Amino acid sequence: MPETWDFVNQHNPLFLARPFYMQMATCISAYGFLPFYIIIAIAAVFDRWAALSTPIVLFIGAKAYAIGFYHLMEFTSATPPPNLVPYFAAELPYIISIGLVLMQLWRAKSTGIKPKPKAT
Repeated sequence: MPETWDFVNQHNPLFLARPFYMQMATCISAYGFLPFYIIIAIAAVFDRWAALSTPIVLFIGAKAYAIGFYHLMEFTSATPPPNLVPYFAAELPYIISIGLVLMQLWRAKSTGIKPKPKAT
């Protein structure tokens, strides 16, 4: 873990300062959102994007809000990131993953699941 400590020390001093709200946000993201990460994994493995779209969209909304709040706190704190390239090299995958999941949901919706015809 020395590399992680080095990176945070150089590029994300607020995370290293560990204010209480940051500790809570980290725990909620890791443990509170865990069931939704599992739902996305199930949707990906079994191609169930359309069937699981409602909980996934709710999760993506919560995750986007959390990421937005996190970056707001980062850039308005007394210790903003000193260098944006390494900072966003670590943070951008979270934003990209939201876009990729939304793209999968859009594809699932655009191909559509046709209802089976009713037997009469």
